[in-house]
Amino acid sequence: MNTLDYIHALADQYRRHANPTYAEAMSRYMKYNFEFFGIKTPARRVIDKAFATQHGSPSVEMLHEMLPELWQMAEREFHYFAVELAARCRFFRDENALPVIERMITQRSWWDTVDAISTELVAPYFRAFPAKTHETAHRWIESDNIWLQRTAIVFQRRHKKQTDTDLLFSLVTRRADSAEFFIRKGIGWALREYAKTDPEAVRRFVAAQPLSALSRREALRAAPIPGPFSKGEGRHDKRRMV
Repeated sequence: MNTLDYIHALADQYRRHANPTYAEAMSRYMKYNFEFFGIKTPARRVIDKAFATQHGSPSVEMLHEMLPELWQMAEREFHYFAVELAARCRFFRDENALPVIERMITQRSWWDTVDAISTELVAPYFRAFPAKTHETAHRWIESDNIWLQRTAIVFQRRHKKQTDTDLLFSLVTRRADSAEFFIRKGIGWALREYAKTDPEAVRRFVAAQPLSALSRREALRAAPIPGPFSKGEGRHDKRRMV
């Protein structure tokens, strides 16, 4: 099956399960940046699994053509499918995959796909090709694209003890003065996740590095600064942030 036939067959499945009421609500949640069929994630994954069983998985070579085509489709479910398909087919093991991954980050961009790409494609790509990590991450952080910047900051968020802290802290420092909400939030998120592994390192970094109030607050949720009221304040902050 060629790329267009594959996508047309997938579109037929999605149309059969479309729900206009859900579609409106999902589009509204995404601030009307995208159209939806209105298929919630659990149901979509059941459809996708059955579709993969029937039609098989494309080769990595085919994905170089298929992923950009899926990304040009209007409905957001195609983009979610593309990220999960690329991850399932181990697209990140192809050294030449990076330009396609970058295109997925910078086109039709919003936090939902960007954060999934950072975890499911970017992080394993850099594990497979570690020599590309620093050059690419620094190129992204110096770019004018906030989604590349956010990806550079958050892609290590599940690395725990394998986190390259020098890289993480240098990338955060480079964008610490950003006025962009998604960058400030991403900084806080990345630091908060690493604080679960090394809270003292995060506390030291936050104390030394000027950060926005949002980034600082998010970073210290998992590494509160000890003090005479730290327990009470911690409980209060947790209730407030839920």
